Amino acid sequence: MQSKSSPLYMGVDIQYGSPQARGGARYYVVVVDSRGILVDKASDASIARVIRLAWNYRPKAIGVDNIYELASDARDLARIVSLLPPETEIIQVNVDHDQTLPLQRIARDAGFEITSKPSPGRTAYIAAVLASQGYGQPVRLVEEKTLIIVSKGRSSGKGGWSQQRYQRRLRAGVHQAAMRIKELLDNAGLEYDYRYRKSEGGLESAVFTVYAERSKLKGIVRNHSGPDYTVTVKPVYKSKIILGKTGERPQRPVIVGFDPGISSGIAIIDLKGEILYVDSFKSLDRGSMLDIILRYGKPIIIAVDVKDIPDSVRKLAAQIGAHIFTPDSDISTVEKRELSLKALKGKMPKDSHQRDALAAAYKAYTFMRSKLDHIDSYLARLGIGLDPESVKVEVLKGKSIAEAIEKEIERRLGEKDRLKGAERARERNTSSHATNVSERGELKLQIEALKAEKRMLEERIQRLERELEKERINARITISSIKKEAYKDSELRAYRDRIEALEKELETLKRKLEDEARNRDSIKRILYKVYIGDTLMARAINTLTKRSLNKSITEIGPLRPGEIVVVRDPNVFDRESIRILRDSNIYGVVIEGRDRGSLGNALENVGIPVVILNGDQSIARIDSLVILKSQIRDLIADRANYLEERRTSSFNLEKIINEYRRKRLQARDRQRHPNTHKA
Repeated sequence: MQSKSSPLYMGVDIQYGSPQARGGARYYVVVVDSRGILVDKASDASIARVIRLAWNYRPKAIGVDNIYELASDARDLARIVSLLPPETEIIQVNVDHDQTLPLQRIARDAGFEITSKPSPGRTAYIAAVLASQGYGQPVRLVEEKTLIIVSKGRSSGKGGWSQQRYQRRLRAGVHQAAMRIKELLDNAGLEYDYRYRKSEGGLESAVFTVYAERSKLKGIVRNHSGPDYTVTVKPVYKSKIILGKTGERPQRPVIVGFDPGISSGIAIIDLKGEILYVDSFKSLDRGSMLDIILRYGKPIIIAVDVKDIPDSVRKLAAQIGAHIFTPDSDISTVEKRELSLKALKGKMPKDSHQRDALAAAYKAYTFMRSKLDHIDSYLARLGIGLDPESVKVEVLKGKSIAEAIEKEIERRLGEKDRLKGAERARERNTSSHATNVSERGELKLQIEALKAEKRMLEERIQRLERELEKERINARITISSIKKEAYKDSELRAYRDRIEALEKELETLKRKLEDEARNRDSIKRILYKVYIGDTLMARAINTLTKRSLNKSITEIGPLRPGEIVVVRDPNVFDRESIRILRDSNIYGVVIEGRDRGSLGNALENVGIPVVILNGDQSIARIDSLVILKSQIRDLIADRANYLEERRTSSFNLEKIINEYRRKRLQARDRQRHPNTHKA
């Protein structure tokens, strides 16, 4: 049975067709485990099915012998790569040191027996196995990015303001613009990084790195140049596909310290506390930062110097699958200086951003150093020959030392099982049964020793927990002695929180004021059209019931002769309300909707003309009033004329019928009594 922890690999080869053809290409797909055992296969698969299978199995890598068999050009290939699971790489297995070689040659070097060109199914299997064995180079997708830069404007004059108040106004303008852009990007669901530089009264500048092409921002954010702030939108570069060497990046676990902002700092240290890299940058985006980090190792911990996790750090850690280390409280400037001096062995960093990043990374390392040192000493005593860094990574992920060691043993045993070819066969033939029994016995003894060590560690944990409780008591005493200083800090923090709350409230009120101004302008335009006769006002009610009529009368006054009434729902009404409309001598009724309902007939039976409101006849709605085009009055008049003609013709027809009946009766009477009529 396939182990859940064992990685899977997929191989894909074109079966027939072409990505450039109208019908696309069809592929043969093979899925194998890390030992090369077949897990699943599929033929005649579309590219959509290949992607679906990748999500079903989530392979560590997909092996191909030509990446352009998957797509017609680099842009389509970039789109396919972006649709794959984030943990899955595409590897061109026949590339070695940036040189493309025949697949048969690479396969023979890996131990495959090939005498002729393999079939698509065989090629897909070979590609999957070669990917599992580390052959080839991966395909990397470079994302499209767009920068949005918000900065202070250049006003021609200060209007009598003092220089300090004038600068605060500009910073407030930058802050309001940045908050508005952030809201627009969030509503559009776009992925972005946000960096800013704060100052008194607002922001000096703000930079958004949006992971989308410039065209995706059309209609959302645009360039702006004003007296208080400017907004500049510019693309960075287009998507492209590049091949990276599989062995060019070290896989050692590292701790990364990150100081985010417009100017940011990065520090990278290994699990022994040695500094591998430290530097500071201006406007560093997430993709460039990842390129730097991955050149030095695989990040296990992302550390910051503040208690609250910045949004950019949370996104970065989620993307690379690292844990986040935060201190119990924000690291003070004095402690940052001490930590960076220890890390650099007495030297000072070049700037505050390098210092903050280095302090965060070294703080995380010192927090875990005793546990990491204990792993080294324990493995040295055990003498089992395991990789200490692999054990440390598992411990940092939350496992106990004993669990981490057992997992590493299982991994080593799994590597042993993956030996292939003649060498593995010779080992099985030459190894005696006694040797195998001896090896199994030795491993059993080692596992028993680990279990005993686990019990010792559990006892030590209990002892350390008691010591920790004592330290907590001492910490409470220390905290109580510095409450006065802490009160000053908390008071300052309260003022800052109050200022931020007032700024948000001001922004809300400003938006409301803008909305009211737009509504006022709209109402002015509507009233002007009413004034010149292009439109007219009508009373609007939901249903023709006494309750709705009374509510409308309370709000805008009694019904007047010649008035037009708009009814939204023609299916709910009462006879008393129809009588009130008739007695008020209204001009007519307009019904919203597709049909007149039973209300239309009921109204016209008492002489009130009814028309249905089309979508282009309604201009606007203001509370209980509806603004209609003036042509609606003509439509009602036409309907009234039609009703009058129908009533008149009906009356004349009835008169003719009655006269005809009267004459028929007279003729019949003369036939019955002829003598009477003669006399």
